[in-house]
Amino acid sequence: MLVMQFGIFRDYWGDLAENAWSVHVHYWTGTVWYFYLIIQPYYATHGQLARHRTNGIIGIFLAGAVCLTALSMLHRDIVSSERAAAMPQEFGPFEPWFFLGVAAVEIVMMTAFAFAVIKSIIHRKQLENHAWWLISTVFIIMMPALGRGVQNVHIAMSRKQWPNIDIMSSLYFAEGLIIAMLLFEL
Repeated sequence: MLVMQFGIFRDYWGDLAENAWSVHVHYWTGTVWYFYLIIQPYYATHGQLARHRTNGIIGIFLAGAVCLTALSMLHRDIVSSERAAAMPQEFGPFEPWFFLGVAAVEIVMMTAFAFAVIKSIIHRKQLENHAWWLISTVFIIMMPALGRGVQNVHIAMSRKQWPNIDIMSSLYFAEGLIIAMLLFEL
C-alpha cells in the first residue's frame, strides 16, 4: 500500500482540484481495496470469520468499483493523447502513442484484476488459492501508480534533458520493482 501511495501521491494530491471525479473515485476505491487486503487476513486468522465473510461480500462490490472507475478514466487517456498530438510542446517526451498505450494496458490490467477476483471467489474454500488470487490483485494494479511515481522522479532528475527523456526506461524500472516485490512475497 505504501508503494502504491508513493507512486500516486504527486499526481493525485499535487493537482487535487484539477482531477476529474473519476480520478478521485478510482483513487479512493483503489486505496480502500489495498486496505481491505491488509485487514481481511487479520480477520480470517484471528477468529473473526463472520466479519471476514461480510467484508468479503462488500469487497466484491469494491472490486467492481475499482474496475469500473479505472475504465471510466480511459476517456482521460484518449483526451491526453489528442492534446499531445495538438500541443506536443506542452507534453515533452509524452507523445500520443504513450497515452493510447496506457489505455490499452489498463484494459488488460482491469480484465486480469477482475479475473483474479472471480478466481478468489471460486476458490474461497481453498484458503491458499483464495489468498494467492487476492494477493495477485495487488501486483496487477500496482503499475499505474508506481509507474507514475518512478516516472515523476526520473523526469525531475532529468529536467535538463527535457523533452529528450526516455520515459519508457522508468516504466521498465517500475516493472522490475514490482517483479522484485512479487518474488519477495514468494
